[in-house]
Amino acid sequence: AAAASLNTARSVKLKGDFSYASDNLQGEVTVTRGGHATGTVNWNGDNVTLLAADRKVFVKAPKSYWTSKLSSLSSNSFLKDGDQWGRVRDSELSLRFDSHLTPSALTTRLRQVSRYNITETETTVQGQKAYRIRSSLYTVYISENDELLRYESTVSPRVRADVEAQSSSDTTATINQMRSTIDEFGDAFDAGRTPRNVAKPEFVSCSRGGQPCTVRVR
Repeated sequence: AAAASLNTARSVKLKGDFSYASDNLQGEVTVTRGGHATGTVNWNGDNVTLLAADRKVFVKAPKSYWTSKLSSLSSNSFLKDGDQWGRVRDSELSLRFDSHLTPSALTTRLRQVSRYNITETETTVQGQKAYRIRSSLYTVYISENDELLRYESTVSPRVRADVEAQSSSDTTATINQMRSTIDEFGDAFDAGRTPRNVAKPEFVSCSRGGQPCTVRVR
């Protein structure tokens, strides 16, 4: 019943610890049914705002964070003071929200628990009475109303997080927030690329009277 209920959710809010390979994240993220994720987390010691969409990862972080991500050939003169959006390399984040933490992915894990020898005890999660159901790989906490309240995994990705299935209105608000965030990407840059000139500058036009020339470079 808990699996069936979770599988209909359009998004889930997860609050806790997430780790995969060398990545360790702590914080709160919301993951949609389509695998898009957003939230504020501590990622390997850096406090950042994160947006993962279409297998691309964007981060809002201070100048000091981005300076450390640039190659020795890149200039940091285009970095602003304060927080700035940018895209990190695809290899930077091993944790895949679209594969590991969507409502359907968690539903699959929830159903897998029943395949193993399990133990059940009563406890309290998020201020609610819950049943802790433990197997060798996963531990889930189910409320008396058949809702998944917490999910823990001892296999990669390792997760210890409270779970809250989001209503349709909450999901719509999250998606609108993502769209608003994407509107801020006008000044974002790709930390995985190194800007360089590939041709000599061209003087496109020069007017008389001491006006500056228009110069173009590719």
